[in-house]
Amino acid sequence: MRCGGAVTKIIFLLAVVQVSALAVGGQTSHTRRKENFDVHEFHDKQIHLIKPAEQLSMTGFSGISVIDARADTSHIGFMQRRIKIPFLEANVSPLYGENERIYEGKEQIKTTRPTIVRLGNGTKKEIELFLHDYLQLSANDSLPQLLMVIKKLWLSDELEMAGKVGNNDRVQRAELRTDQWTSGIDVNIEWYIREKEVYFPLYRFDSIITKKLTVSEYAPQFLSLAIASSLQRMPQMLTRLEAIRHKRNFNIDEINERNCGAFNLPVLKDSVLKKGVYSSFTEFKNNSPSHEAYSIRKEKLADILYIQGVGGNEYVARDVWGYCDGTNAFIKSVDNFFLLQQLDKAFYIFGAKNVIRSTDSGVLYGTDYYTVKTSLELKPFQLDWTTGKLY
Repeated sequence: MRCGGAVTKIIFLLAVVQVSALAVGGQTSHTRRKENFDVHEFHDKQIHLIKPAEQLSMTGFSGISVIDARADTSHIGFMQRRIKIPFLEANVSPLYGENERIYEGKEQIKTTRPTIVRLGNGTKKEIELFLHDYLQLSANDSLPQLLMVIKKLWLSDELEMAGKVGNNDRVQRAELRTDQWTSGIDVNIEWYIREKEVYFPLYRFDSIITKKLTVSEYAPQFLSLAIASSLQRMPQMLTRLEAIRHKRNFNIDEINERNCGAFNLPVLKDSVLKKGVYSSFTEFKNNSPSHEAYSIRKEKLADILYIQGVGGNEYVARDVWGYCDGTNAFIKSVDNFFLLQQLDKAFYIFGAKNVIRSTDSGVLYGTDYYTVKTSLELKPFQLDWTTGKLY
């Protein structure tokens, strides 16, 4: 009897300790593969643009060419989510003349492994073929031609909606919705008109196009919509050609130099990355960290970086962009540092931009408990060379 009573007391005490621990603080989950998921191990998904069912009349022009001026000319985006148990709703698409699939209010779940998307025959070639099918051009070689310069064309299920607002008459916005789903395409295209060997800038199309469909379901259509939308202003340009001819013009070498200059950066050109802490994105681009001596402590949900100050004293560095260990560079996001991995002239991470919090409550051994579990939502992102942010 004594022995049984002792066991009962021990079990009760353990239960109280467990409930107390649950009630006092939230639990954290350990992040897996936070810095070492190799970008070369991402799934590679090849897609193709769909041939449009109709044409856009552009008989004031005799031809069109494409320059892909992006940091990574091989890839066009990520598949970061997928639809769980979709339900179809018919909606006629004017671009394809068929029903496009619309999913209303259904659950999106993240993919279990990062997937990077590319056009199967190459971005430049597939877009040129699409334009050849979509545009009705003139056979008169004496008419001007068009030049399309792609600055950004990126599919994502994690689009940033804020700040994408045109501030002058050279920015054209497409369909933009601020609903709860952020799947779509971020596009920045510059259009030029070519007369002989002279190029005149027409306008810039800078927009986010979204629909209630993930990239996994709608990638070719997102691309086609972006290209078609960028051409909406073109017919009215024909009425302004005389005024456009009196504005500044460029030759093709100047256009190429301008595009290449965007990546003429020490961090891309130098053979060795300098060790230290980057206080800003500019320091990263210039391969010039402002603090050489540092140390870092990695915890379950946060990485704490210390900078060695005057006299050898260390202090916590909170407002920093990232750091370099002398071999690899890391970018800070949600209080963690994620490995930057280079493909072409672009950098990628498998990391997080958000912290996920889930709650659980109940009754254990007659005592109420409430817990908050916190974890990082790991997904692939690319570094934006213009802003220094992840998208």
